[in-house]
Amino acid sequence: MKRYREALAYSLAGLLIGWAFLVPGTTKSVFLGWIGATLLLALARREVFLLRGLFLFGFILSTIGFHWLPYTIHQFGGFGTIGSSALFTLFCAASALQFVLCGIIYRRLAQTILQNYLLAFGFSWLSAQFIFPQLFPWTISHTQLAWHSFSMLAQYVGIYTLDLLMFIWIEAVLRMFDAVRKNDLSFNPIVACGVLSTVFLLFGSLQTDQVLREIAQAPTVKVGLIQGNLSTKVKGDFRYLEANLQTYQRLSEEASAKGAELVVWPETVMNSWIPSQVGSVTGQKFDPWPNKSRALLFGALTFSERSNAERMEIERAIGAGVDDEYTLYRRYNGALGINHLGTVEGRYEKQILMPFGEYLPFAETFPFLRKLSPNSGSFDLGPDRSPISLRAGDSSRGGEVRVQPLICYEDIVSSVSREGAKAGAWFLVNLTNDAWYGKTIAPYQHHLLASWRAIETRRPLVRVTNTGLTAVVDPLGRTTARLPIFQEGYLVEAVPLMRKLTPYTLLGERLNYALVVLALAFALVRQRSAFAESTASAKSMG
Repeated sequence: MKRYREALAYSLAGLLIGWAFLVPGTTKSVFLGWIGATLLLALARREVFLLRGLFLFGFILSTIGFHWLPYTIHQFGGFGTIGSSALFTLFCAASALQFVLCGIIYRRLAQTILQNYLLAFGFSWLSAQFIFPQLFPWTISHTQLAWHSFSMLAQYVGIYTLDLLMFIWIEAVLRMFDAVRKNDLSFNPIVACGVLSTVFLLFGSLQTDQVLREIAQAPTVKVGLIQGNLSTKVKGDFRYLEANLQTYQRLSEEASAKGAELVVWPETVMNSWIPSQVGSVTGQKFDPWPNKSRALLFGALTFSERSNAERMEIERAIGAGVDDEYTLYRRYNGALGINHLGTVEGRYEKQILMPFGEYLPFAETFPFLRKLSPNSGSFDLGPDRSPISLRAGDSSRGGEVRVQPLICYEDIVSSVSREGAKAGAWFLVNLTNDAWYGKTIAPYQHHLLASWRAIETRRPLVRVTNTGLTAVVDPLGRTTARLPIFQEGYLVEAVPLMRKLTPYTLLGERLNYALVVLALAFALVRQRSAFAESTASAKSMG
């Protein structure tokens, strides 16, 4: 009966946090995140049913939070209903193992000095996040976007360290209740935690005011965001290519008439293959907007020829003739920036590919896998991730804007945004197509995860999508303008051009890596100590 109650309690914690991801970016999500995390830590501290409980927590959380995934696997990868459901179940079970790993580390850290200073569970959680691979890199702190005094701390430490802070604060509260129950109020770390928490939140509030002043003082460029609302069937059908382009051209002309200085189209609007090193699109069959009067940044399929050495290596790996086009060409999911004359002023090819959609894992070693997932692509990684510089807008700054493209789910990974800001990007532009997710919560969850890139880098984030969520996010993580999903339309918004670099942009995950190394060192020392104690005990009994 006791195990049943423990299992139910862990399931409830998973349900609460999963529910928080179903109302992304809201005050309700903030409270659900804190309640779920508090219940989880209260259960973990008892170390009863720990590993199985954490697995159950993770499985329930993934099932609720990512319930839309079977539909997407079917649409994106071409798997049947049974295959999609099986992959989803496997995904939920695999994701739950991250929390089992957290429990394994926690069992060791709970017996070290870290426990005395409220750090044991937080360090365990952080370590598991960095060690365990994640298809969707989410954290509990993603639920806290609406609490700006807290979320603004991400520009110093990133999103992952905020999870550590949450668990430190929760541990302090739980210890305080323990102390009151025992009539012992002498636990100094609780007082220290309270003081530091107040300082952190006050600092976050002051930073909010500082960023608002910087936004008000920054020069701006008027960006036209175009949402064509093309279904996956229509968008991928070459018979509709001309009509699709006409939709985007018409909306772009309307946005230009409203004052847009830079027009942005979403991912792979152009389904014609374009040479990666093309100098101009004028007069070419792949010119996306022949009558353009504004600079244009658009998603495109690009390619370049492979060297003879590359071709021979591929043929050795997968056999000649398996995929002749793949053998001959490197193919990219990219973005091109062109001025109003059609000159290509910058290009970017995607750095982080999505499994089962843009590439099929292990397909080079086992070519027969392509028969199981016929819709999976075979894209290559782009050669670099530099920002694109375009001439657009106010001549007082030379008409230049510097943008960092983020294609598809690259906006949920901090590294590309961070490196783009360091390389001189003034704002971030996400080009994506979330039509694969249907009318589910997934586009809103994608937007939630992406919004943290604006906070971390102190750069506006412009999200231009085929069906939604097309929006502008300011450096506070606030969505300042948006279009309804699954509707054709455009936005023209003045986007501030920000240049200051945040500490997190400069340092990246170095702090987190140091904390993980420290945690694992404590866990290893404790493991060796436990082994020595066990050996000594066995000898004494012998």
